[in-house]
Amino acid sequence: MELPKIAWVKSYFSKEGRADDWARVEFFDLPDFLSFRATGCKARSNCSLACKWLFTPAQPSADQDGVGWDEKVLAAAGLDDIVSDGFSKIGGCLSDSTLTVLKAGEPVANGLSARAAEELGLAPGTPVGASVIDAYAGWFGTIASGSSDDKQDRSNQELAGQRLAVIAGTSACHLLASRKPVLVPGVWGPYYGVGLSEWYMLEGGQSAVGSLIDYVVRSHSAYGPLTKKSEETGKSVYEILDSTLISLSGACTSSGSRPESHLVELVKSLHFLPDHHGNRAPLADPDMCGSIVGETLTAPDSIEALAIRYLACICGLAYGTRAILDSVVAAGGEQVTELLISGGLSQGTVFTQVLADVT
Repeated sequence: MELPKIAWVKSYFSKEGRADDWARVEFFDLPDFLSFRATGCKARSNCSLACKWLFTPAQPSADQDGVGWDEKVLAAAGLDDIVSDGFSKIGGCLSDSTLTVLKAGEPVANGLSARAAEELGLAPGTPVGASVIDAYAGWFGTIASGSSDDKQDRSNQELAGQRLAVIAGTSACHLLASRKPVLVPGVWGPYYGVGLSEWYMLEGGQSAVGSLIDYVVRSHSAYGPLTKKSEETGKSVYEILDSTLISLSGACTSSGSRPESHLVELVKSLHFLPDHHGNRAPLADPDMCGSIVGETLTAPDSIEALAIRYLACICGLAYGTRAILDSVVAAGGEQVTELLISGGLSQGTVFTQVLADVT
């Protein structure tokens, strides 16, 4: 979210008496800065502007007078001088053609500049495509990947509106393409043309996912024995926790069924609210806190007890994803039929199984 960051920088320069620095500074989103360093061109990505700068792209059947920067928002943020300066600090203005906005993958200028080509060991003029921000780069790769259900001859664009991409690492971003603009409370967007042309994007998310799982595991009294077991076996702590849970769920397994299908029975009385770092979507409440309800003193220092708490955390996170999906449908969005996941957490056996079950 660039505008509050820029407002903070302006406040800092003001307090430090650095008016000259503020007068000459220009701001880029990281992907746009990389394009600038590669080409020398200050063109901006429609993706970064719409998703991070509150810029309104041109879109069909809309009031084109509202396209571009919102002067009222900038003024409310204390950035009136950016408006009076012709928006030069943030890329320029559409009306005087000083701002160039490019779609994802559109060629930037004449490709690599001589300087960048020398630094990178590539040929000058090598094409450079307009950038997208991090999670959206993940979305392109994730949504285009195949699945076991791809038995029909359907294009990826036809599938895009039915596939939710979960880019899951330290935090998680939930990205969904839509042919129509859908206003979902607590979910960012709809952003027009930031991924596929003529499509809107909805962006949900969870502020802490991998980082929360790490916190839950590392703060438990059995973490020491767990790391020792990891060193002895050569397996990661999460591989050990996953196998422990599958083993425990095997005791609940009826003949012919898989242990993974009984995981939830291990935590049926243990409830985990995963909002330790606030709730991004669908509640959009930064003051939300997390909680664990239903713990007992049964072997509290054992690896098995840690595994159960780890599972409860995963269930809470999965229900958070389900809440995002439900809010999209309730607002008039399409029913998602496939969930595709990428990032470090896609390697988690229990995480992916519980996420599939809950959704």
